[in-house]
Amino acid sequence: METSSETVFTVPQTARENPFVQKIPARTNAPASLGLRAAAFLVDYILTLLILGVAISVAMIFKSAFPSVATWIINLGYVGVLGFVVWNWGYLNVRDGQRIGQRLVGIKTICANGSPLGYRTIVLRHLLGYPLSLLCVGLGFLWIIFDPKQRGWHDRLAGTLIVKS
Repeated sequence: METSSETVFTVPQTARENPFVQKIPARTNAPASLGLRAAAFLVDYILTLLILGVAISVAMIFKSAFPSVATWIINLGYVGVLGFVVWNWGYLNVRDGQRIGQRLVGIKTICANGSPLGYRTIVLRHLLGYPLSLLCVGLGFLWIIFDPKQRGWHDRLAGTLIVKS
């Protein structure tokens, strides 16, 4: 009995595709609107003020009986706000490209050239770009409305884009 080793079985092209795998289209990095960006900023701002508001409320409880404790609580609130701002606007932005507000709204910060975000980019964007955008009566922020990629002056300065995630 002789077996042929040249027998080749071919599978039709349609059978090679896995019917259980969902094909997800590639993301287009559509720019985020000014409204989405403002909503994300508002969420971050509310969370920041919430920390300070809780500290002040607790300090008011202790103010009459223990004034020095109230002062320490308020100072602790300021340190908590500073820590939260550095964590939210710095660390989370570099790690994920999203602050808490951006994550809730569904937008993300990316570099325009495709490179990962770094602390230098974030510091340039927030500490230099935001004041520059506010300098001319907020024109740097309103520039988002007129720019085709919806980039403000702070985005152009840092080389970033805010896109829908």
